Amino acid sequence: MDSKNARDPDFTRRQIKIAAKREFNSVGYFATDTNKIAKLAGYAPGSFYRHFKDKIAIFIEVYQDWSQEQMSEIERALSLGGTIEEMAEQLTSIIITFYGNWRPLRASARVLRISEPRVRDFRSELRAESVQKVIALRSKLKLVELSEENILVFLILAERLGDAVADGEFDIPSLPKDAGRHALFEFISRHLRGDP
Repeated sequence: MDSKNARDPDFTRRQIKIAAKREFNSVGYFATDTNKIAKLAGYAPGSFYRHFKDKIAIFIEVYQDWSQEQMSEIERALSLGGTIEEMAEQLTSIIITFYGNWRPLRASARVLRISEPRVRDFRSELRAESVQKVIALRSKLKLVELSEENILVFLILAERLGDAVADGEFDIPSLPKDAGRHALFEFISRHLRGDP
């Protein structure tokens, strides 16, 4: 790392956040150590606290980045248009990919939402933003208007189904191999059609 970058606080902060993202998604929030995050980023252990208040603060930022990246993918996919089935397939693939690739981060978020007020508040704000983004997307795509409550229920259940598919909850011998994917696809299709 060159000395100019080493002295740039924004660069250092980004590097620490990149290391934290990898570590949270490797071992989860609770097994992640802030000193290890700093070392993985190439900095002295104590440098973490010059850039982040605590581990919760960096977790929230990492999760927010993950959420924004997912929403950007969704907006990009939906901007291509297509039939309800084509859009539902795109959304299903995005959710399964994001949730599958980030299982430890998602599992940590679920636990922290219950145990940490700052994470709970952050997730509530994020949900409110997501509801507004979905309303805007539905309007842009000229889809049937739905209430905020219906959209919120959709977001919660789509998230729960995405986690269930990623965590293998549909993997029981009596179900077809793609039962979870199919359930998520059908759920998203109904939402896009405006069937709450």
